[in-house]
Amino acid sequence: MSEREVKEEIARLRREIDSLDSQIISILNQRAEKVIMLKKLKEKIGLPAYDPLREEEILNNIEKLTSGPLYGNLLKEIYQKILEIMRALEREN
Repeated sequence: MSEREVKEEIARLRREIDSLDSQIISILNQRAEKVIMLKKLKEKIGLPAYDPLREEEILNNIEKLTSGPLYGNLLKEIYQKILEIMRALEREN
């Protein structure tokens, strides 16, 4: 590959990454909306917003779903942070 071709490929991959980032942000916002809706439903019947068993279930499922370069523990770390942020969002709403 020539230098020009390499630079074009870098630019193309960066555009793809930007597109993926946009999709991730959209999906995270959709997830956040569902978390807020779920909290409001739970409040109606007196259930606590935080369910540690459900969180454990989510984290266990993450390890089973991965098939790419992000193996279970890495994805689990990412999801632990996502869940932490979602809990904070629940507290704010």
